[in-house]
Amino acid sequence: MPQKPRFAGAFAFPGGAQAAPAQRACRATPHYAEGMPDVTLLTKPGCHLCDDARPVVERVVAAYPGVTLTEKSILDDDALRLEYAEDIPVVLVDGRVHSNWRVDEDRLARALEKAGASA
Repeated sequence: MPQKPRFAGAFAFPGGAQAAPAQRACRATPHYAEGMPDVTLLTKPGCHLCDDARPVVERVVAAYPGVTLTEKSILDDDALRLEYAEDIPVVLVDGRVHSNWRVDEDRLARALEKAGASA
């Protein structure tokens, strides 16, 4: 099983050395869903970093009408738990990993704008 690339929140290096060639191509030319972007916050109960990230994500999403926010616990889904157990909180924008551990408010806002959201 190939190892998934690691991300370091605001310090992520798209197309980094650990990413597979197909993944580098996707990051170089992002494809976002049509319409307003969807934001998913992956968390788990008792996670203090999740408690820190939640209000940041909520604040950014609130500034973009039409953007949807869904919060999912990785404990409710075995696949999510296996994939992200050590990376939470994880923010997904249109199903793609945007950040983990810490959420940079400005960086998330720029990603939503790039994905087609307008304030």
